[in-house]
Amino acid sequence: LASPALTADEIAWILQNSRPKAIITATTCLPAMKAALEKQADQTYFSSVPIYTVDVLNDTYPSQSTPSSKNDWKTILVPSPNKPKVNTTTSFDPSKARCRTAVILWSSGTSGRSKGVLISHHALNFSVASLWHDADYFNKTPGRTQRWLGYVPFYHVFGLCNVFLLSVVTGSTVYVMQAFHLETVLKAIRDRKVTYLHMAPPVAVMLAKAAVVEPYVQQKAFSSVVAGVTGGAPLGHEVVVEVYKRCGFRVRLGYGLSETCSTSLQKGLTEKDMHEGAGDTGSPHYGVEIMIADPNAGDDAYAKKQGEKSKVAGVDVEGEVLVRAPCLLLAYLPVGAFERAKAPDMSVTNDALTADGWFRTGDVGALDARGRLRITDRLKELIKVRAFQVAPAELEAVLCSSEEVADAGVIGIYDSSEETEWPRAFVVPRKGKIAELKREELEALAQRLKVLVEKRTTRYKWLMGGIVFVDQIPKSPSGKILRRVLKAGGKETKGVEVKLYEKKKRDVKL
Repeated sequence: LASPALTADEIAWILQNSRPKAIITATTCLPAMKAALEKQADQTYFSSVPIYTVDVLNDTYPSQSTPSSKNDWKTILVPSPNKPKVNTTTSFDPSKARCRTAVILWSSGTSGRSKGVLISHHALNFSVASLWHDADYFNKTPGRTQRWLGYVPFYHVFGLCNVFLLSVVTGSTVYVMQAFHLETVLKAIRDRKVTYLHMAPPVAVMLAKAAVVEPYVQQKAFSSVVAGVTGGAPLGHEVVVEVYKRCGFRVRLGYGLSETCSTSLQKGLTEKDMHEGAGDTGSPHYGVEIMIADPNAGDDAYAKKQGEKSKVAGVDVEGEVLVRAPCLLLAYLPVGAFERAKAPDMSVTNDALTADGWFRTGDVGALDARGRLRITDRLKELIKVRAFQVAPAELEAVLCSSEEVADAGVIGIYDSSEETEWPRAFVVPRKGKIAELKREELEALAQRLKVLVEKRTTRYKWLMGGIVFVDQIPKSPSGKILRRVLKAGGKETKGVEVKLYEKKKRDVKL
């Protein structure tokens, strides 16, 4: 499964590693797919791979119409004496469900080239069953058909497990959308009487702050919504509270990865539940184990041989989050897996999985005494301010708590003169486009945000790297902030920079 928004180069990388037997793509994506195929070194193989196209806007389902061409996906449905017969009894032996790959998901590549994540049939079945087991919104509306919106990408693990597959087993209706557009979503919630919302964190921020939402609040458009769930990136509790006050339903935080499917979810639907869960991402799903690796043990915290056990951190101690469950990935697809001349390189998989069966998520977090998980940030995204670690997500939550901020992203910038990183914030003002605002207005807003951060955080977390006002924060389709894009600069991060602090001059004694 791959994003239709990928470039030809990104698709070429996926094709090179997965070597598909057939390709099904949308007609609008066909040019990029063909360009990706032309980039393949092994043209002998790829020239024979059939491509089937789906006309997403015009095809009707189920379709019994005649295929428009040999590449039309409907040709797959047409009986043909030349098609090989499949013995389903031997090909899909249920006992092999644990080790047979059902899908290959592709990691977002936010910190490097994307990796193929092999997910088994059993992992998907288990993940959906555990989601269903913990879905208490069904209990609030017994016997009532759930109605959801399908704008979370189905090629992403969040949309695949939480919407696409879960809707089948629960008998829920999903109104599929071609793309996300806020007002279209608002109209659909009102007209379709949507019962539950699945969203990336930026959508929750829009529901809390966007002016276009207000008329729908007045129309009581959200009266059918029992609750919502967000995943893919952190979301500040202040935003959750704002959505509840404005729209009348709770947004619950969930946590998961392509490699672990759905991992944890906040329980409960009430305001009391919402405040009790402030700052955490809930308890592990049924059958899922979570452990925090002991940060004091360094690399020795992870079991490397059979019989060893990974070392556990104490309650409320931050360390790397480890997950163990039947819904874990089988492995990463090795680069060059189909090159018979050499053995596949399994080093990436071996680095990710400990000898005692835990997956190293790369996320930093802690477990409280109740077993609830709090995610701080990514190991690779932590900002190192002298001897201290600063989590960008924490500062983003503080900034987004301001009614004057529509969105925010934080990175670390290196100061060679001080030999340290400083936090720098990219902020989208709620008031309007950057070109429409005067410099004095932005400088005044920067000072108010400076005071907000100083009130809410310790000194080493202050925005010594300044604030850059921009029109939008670059994000992946799943809602993750693309910090590498923020760090690289370019047109995506063009804006107005405001310095907040003057560097003190130090006397140099010889």
